[in-house]
Amino acid sequence: MDNGFQYILDRKVSMKVMSKFSLGYCSNNSVKMSRPATASTFPKEWKQFIEERKEMYNGSLIFPIVDVAGSIAGLAFRKIGSKNFYYNTGFQKTKHLYGIHNALLDTHAKKFIIVVEGLFDALVGHSIGLENVVAVLGSRISYHQACAIKRYTDNVIIIGDGDEGGQTLISHGSKMLREVGVNNI
Repeated sequence: MDNGFQYILDRKVSMKVMSKFSLGYCSNNSVKMSRPATASTFPKEWKQFIEERKEMYNGSLIFPIVDVAGSIAGLAFRKIGSKNFYYNTGFQKTKHLYGIHNALLDTHAKKFIIVVEGLFDALVGHSIGLENVVAVLGSRISYHQACAIKRYTDNVIIIGDGDEGGQTLISHGSKMLREVGVNNI
């Protein structure tokens, strides 16, 4: 197994979820995907984007950021072993919720959505069977993200990490969601 995918497995993300989220890894100047890339799962323009910058992204995990319609809005990269966590390209993180496309396929999402901070938090949630988990890609819920959540449900559960960022997500997120009429249950 490639060490990029092993790293993901070691973080308690299942192979099924890796494939469902079309995760990838750039290694030895080649791009490997967790499932065969097709025009719908990973369009050629994104693969070409990475290929043109593979030296920069060598040793990085690839996280496609998929919008509600199932189209790739951008990519997030995490260089394994780097202190800088994520490099984002092609999207504004305040306008997207990681995992929203997959979460909305779950019937529980109509009742409530679970909001977490980061990509791995969402992936682990899906790995343990919580299919209605989305990540805000940071420690704050933006107005745009709150409005997007409101379109699909009136109820959320916010789960933050035990650090300062997690506490910010819970306190700021609850306030922002209340402003748009979403209950933090």
